[in-house]
Amino acid sequence: MFLAGSLVLLSGFFHALWNVCTKKSFHKESFLFSTQVVSFAVFFPLFFRGIVAVDFTPKISLLFLCSMLAHGFYFIILSRLYRVADLSQAYPIVRGTSLTIIPLFGVLVLEEHLSILGWLGIVIIIAGIFAISEIRLSRLNLKILVLALCVGVSVSVYVSIDRLALFHCDAVTLNQIATIGNILALLPFVLRERSKNLKFEWSKNYRMILVGSFLAPVSYMIFLFALNMAPISTLAPMREFGTVFGALIGVLFLKEPNGRNRIFSSITITVGVILLSLQH
Repeated sequence: MFLAGSLVLLSGFFHALWNVCTKKSFHKESFLFSTQVVSFAVFFPLFFRGIVAVDFTPKISLLFLCSMLAHGFYFIILSRLYRVADLSQAYPIVRGTSLTIIPLFGVLVLEEHLSILGWLGIVIIIAGIFAISEIRLSRLNLKILVLALCVGVSVSVYVSIDRLALFHCDAVTLNQIATIGNILALLPFVLRERSKNLKFEWSKNYRMILVGSFLAPVSYMIFLFALNMAPISTLAPMREFGTVFGALIGVLFLKEPNGRNRIFSSITITVGVILLSLQH
């Protein structure tokens, strides 16, 4: 459990970093499309070896298709969200939404178990996440709220689907399948701009594209690998520790406001993570 938890924390850190890269990009769809194309090319040899070993059945094919659709929807909505929202405002809502759904899926569908201590940890993590987000519904743009909730729901959907798909393929293969869905979903937006935004993004932002093309797939593949070692209802909430990394990056490096509250909230999330990991 310690190794699985450590991998999930590393996954959360990498996930927060590539979201920072996405937020700082100029044209979100072009940036995300570029990272996905590069990462698919890099991992293609491993993907080819893994996909030929899959024993395709209608059930497995449907799982792969659903994974592609869920990931593609996530990337489209994510690009829309970061056009209008600050990272420190949107990211906690996204992670908090997925946090409340994934453990329920693990308990109700996969017949996993959470003790009272585990549920207490989840409640504390949720409280810390929403404290970091500093939500005031009277001030929060409704569009931002709706987009962030949609992104959070899509995260919970694709993680749940991928947990089932992992029984039939390895983590690299599954991530590459999801990457194909991302590329296909973003391609119409890139073509609509006649590649001018794509060229601009590469000319101004190629370093962050390369960083994102590494962090995005590796963060998720680490998480998928950890899922084979411990229940999803335990690991999925621990991945939300990436919210803490996002808050610290915002406070220390991006000089975002309300640093004291966000650091205190990060400590609250840490306590929840510890309680959740101790349930076993």
